[in-house]
Amino acid sequence: MSKTIKKTKKQQHIQHHHLLIRCETELKISKNDRSRLETIIDTITNKIKMKKLGGLAFYVDGSKEKSGVTAVNVIETSHIACHIWSFPEKNILHHPKSNNLIQLDIYTCGKLHNYDIINSLELLTELKPTHVDITLLNRKYSLSINKHMSWTKDEKSYDWLEWLNNQKLLDNPNKNRTKYRKN
Repeated sequence: MSKTIKKTKKQQHIQHHHLLIRCETELKISKNDRSRLETIIDTITNKIKMKKLGGLAFYVDGSKEKSGVTAVNVIETSHIACHIWSFPEKNILHHPKSNNLIQLDIYTCGKLHNYDIINSLELLTELKPTHVDITLLNRKYSLSINKHMSWTKDEKSYDWLEWLNNQKLLDNPNKNRTKYRKN
C-alpha cells in the first residue's frame, strides 16, 4: 500500500543551492579590514533575502604564511562563509595583477535566483576582480552542478561588470534586478 505525500507550498520551494565563488582581486584587503568584510556579507545576506540568526563570527589568522580572515554568518536556511588570503601563493593565481584570493561559500536550503546571485557578485566590483570562478551546485538529491563559469580580466574580454551583466546563471535573469552602474 503506497501513501501519497502531499507537498506544501513551502516544501516545493526547497532547492538546496550551494554557490561557490573563487575570486582573485587587485585590491588588497588586510586582516584588519573587518568592516569591509562585514558589509559584504551583510549585503549578500540581504540581497538573497535571508535572515541572520546571529552575529557574524570573525576570525583572523595572523601567521605570515597563512595570513587571512574568515567570516561566517549563520542564516535562516544555512550559512554564508568567506575566507580572504592576504598573501596567497602566486603559483595558484591566474592573473599577474592578483593580490588577494577570496573564497565565498553561500549555502541555502532555499533557492537562489539568478538576480540574487548576480546582485551578490556585483559586490566584488569594488575589490577590482582579476579572475573569478563561479560554481552553483544543486544539493537537493546529490551534488549536481547547475552552472560553472569563469572570467579573467584581459585586454580582449568584457570588463567584469559587462561580463556579469550578460550572464544567465539560472531562471529569468532580469526579474527583480537592477543593473550595477559605475560611478
